[in-house]
Amino acid sequence: MSDFDEKEPCLVKAGQGFSVKYKGKFLYSRYEPQKSILQTVHGLSILPGTLILCCSPCLGYGLDELAQALPEDCLMIGCEADEKLYQLAESSMPSLKCAADGKYLLLKPHELCSFPAVINMRNARTESGNSLPRRGTFRRAIRIDFSAGTFTDSSFYRNFAVAVENAVGQFWKNRLTLIKFGRRYSRNLFRNLAYLPDSIPFNSIAHSVTKPVLVLGAGPSLEHTVRKIKNNTADYFLLAVDAALPALTAENIKPDGVVCEEAQIHIEKAFIGSRNAAKYVFAGLSSCPRTAATAGKNSCWHAAMYDDTSFFSRLDQLGILPPAVPPLGSVGLTAVYIALKLRCSNTVPVYVCGLDFSYAAGITHARGTAAAIERLSASSRLTPAENYGAAFGDGTKIITDKAGKQAVTTVALDSYAKTFYGTFAGTQNLFDCGISGLPLGIPFKEPAPAGTDTERQTAEKELNGAGRIPADDDYRINIRKKIISFYSSEKRALEEIREILSHGQNLSETERNERLTVLLQDREYLYLHFPDGEKLSPEAQFLKRVRTEIDFFLKDIETALKIASAF
Repeated sequence: MSDFDEKEPCLVKAGQGFSVKYKGKFLYSRYEPQKSILQTVHGLSILPGTLILCCSPCLGYGLDELAQALPEDCLMIGCEADEKLYQLAESSMPSLKCAADGKYLLLKPHELCSFPAVINMRNARTESGNSLPRRGTFRRAIRIDFSAGTFTDSSFYRNFAVAVENAVGQFWKNRLTLIKFGRRYSRNLFRNLAYLPDSIPFNSIAHSVTKPVLVLGAGPSLEHTVRKIKNNTADYFLLAVDAALPALTAENIKPDGVVCEEAQIHIEKAFIGSRNAAKYVFAGLSSCPRTAATAGKNSCWHAAMYDDTSFFSRLDQLGILPPAVPPLGSVGLTAVYIALKLRCSNTVPVYVCGLDFSYAAGITHARGTAAAIERLSASSRLTPAENYGAAFGDGTKIITDKAGKQAVTTVALDSYAKTFYGTFAGTQNLFDCGISGLPLGIPFKEPAPAGTDTERQTAEKELNGAGRIPADDDYRINIRKKIISFYSSEKRALEEIREILSHGQNLSETERNERLTVLLQDREYLYLHFPDGEKLSPEAQFLKRVRTEIDFFLKDIETALKIASAF
């Protein structure tokens, strides 16, 4: 066999049709090439709302047969990681009826890595210009191997399928979160925008840290790290999550920054006795507004993008949206994301501890943290300080942690650890220094200060080239004007919606629906938290619920407008 035959896929005449030989392997049977995949297709029972990952479709055998059996809201995605096999799959497209009908899309090899993130975006399109179905269409994803071509990179196909399944599942997890907290997120955002002009712009301190960064979570492993760095905290930039702040204050450790994402008011307990305990408070716009009052002008806001909406895009276009942080689900993951943005270059190490995502029976948090103090203060003879109930509740499971010891985790905590792995694994100079907890997919290394003057000089030299936005008076005046203008226009729009829904404004039904659509499609916060709020509906019952939300948001906007105008 020639070298050409080994490196190029070759059509081979089979008993009934053609097979393909590539790199010494037949991708279909040499006798009945279509038999195996057709048996698989005929044996499937596909549910509505299924995204089918057609791995290595090659000659397209079985695709039309599968398309004929699909229920509503299903789509087949051709996934070919090998460039040469992709060209073969592309050449078969003109003969496929399912491709002409829009039931089958073939992704280019370099599109595959970004596809899991794309499917949950508004108006998602492939690089070829094909529109994907509205997000929320798919409820599950399944993988089907259409040929043996997956042998070229079996681990990629396995990881790709898992990533897509997780992306589809994450959409619905986010929907559940928004149903419960979506209204609070949006109302907090309106309140917090009023504090933005008098805060520290994130871009003024981004890429400015030359010291090693130490991210401090509230898990049990925090105690070990605190003991090790207690006497040399000045050698690090300490970035703590909100729940860990009391534990550090008790040890007379003043962190450089604390990250707050919690939208509910109970997070205030973490700040009791810790006012101005940190140089910066990195707060999400959807976090509890009282956090801003606690932090004062030390606040440094970021936009927690809890959903991909036209409303966020509009804020960005107006120039009043601070830098965005993706929805990572956990304040610990947000803290790591911020830490990586703060360091002046990727040569500066970032160490992580206290992000255990598991715990020993009875000990859910490090001693001195907000949760541990609250449990201790409520303890009695009948309610011990040790929280054993958390180890035996619904959804818990026993695992072996990275230290080889038995620990307890939950479905939510385990998903955070997996998100950490998927988001940060492979990041340069990111290390885990926690001695317990679930594996995070990053190397273990004890925290160490910058060892030599040369290392510090190198970091400072790289810092000099990092462009940052100064927080001057002109900047503050300009952004305050934009925010006040935004509040005023938003108030007028909500009052118009209320008037249309209440009295109709003497409009015809067509004019009324058209005007409502224009006003509501950019204000998803009015219905994002509805169980059916992933899209705008013209139904009367839906609009009645929207009408009840307007008064809440008008009150918040009026309050925020007074705050913004008072300075």
